[in-house]
Amino acid sequence: MKKKPVPPPATDESPYENAMAQHQHAQLNVSFTRKSLQTNVWQSVAIVLLVCSTILFAWKAANPPQSVIASDNGRIIPIPTINDPVYSDADIIDYGARHIREDFTLDFVHYREQINARRDGFSTEGFTSYYNALVNSNILPNIRDKKMNLSSLTSTGVVNSKGVLDNGAYAWRLQYPVTFRLTGQTSSLPPQNFTLIMLVTRADPRLKKDGLEVIQVITREAAEQ
Repeated sequence: MKKKPVPPPATDESPYENAMAQHQHAQLNVSFTRKSLQTNVWQSVAIVLLVCSTILFAWKAANPPQSVIASDNGRIIPIPTINDPVYSDADIIDYGARHIREDFTLDFVHYREQINARRDGFSTEGFTSYYNALVNSNILPNIRDKKMNLSSLTSTGVVNSKGVLDNGAYAWRLQYPVTFRLTGQTSSLPPQNFTLIMLVTRADPRLKKDGLEVIQVITREAAEQ
């Protein structure tokens, strides 16, 4: 039996055309991959921006600007945040001087009521430091035990330092030369010269008059440095 001849394998008549087609197909794949990657990158950027915007809007919704009615027609005026100084140094120096004169004007009959009436001008810690200053300077014992009256005279104060505290409130550290006078019904003590250090901070004006409060008072004898 005669075997059929095996036909020779088919040869590619156009190898160049096939190579070009494969190259073009590969180029299309690369271009598609590049465009897909660019699209994914921009989508990721858009998602990040959307998340940041959502967080920002949520924070603003949870922390709306404080405001008060400031006129009869119902106009709303925003309250400055407590990290905003608002006042000039001269205003704060004047505020501190008035505070001192009121804090250290006491008489032996009403001193308890007078001291308690000053509470609103202080933070809790500030009022404690004010009371301690009265005790440590021996002023309160003289008023109470020797039935004396206290008056004070302040010289021009200075701002030693200023800035935002860790709690976010703007603060001024003030220093004043102060003279205290204790006078009694039958005798008086010599004038006492002190250096008074006062730390004043911004506060919520809805809670504190003028939006200010004293958080620390320290008295030192004038000779001390």
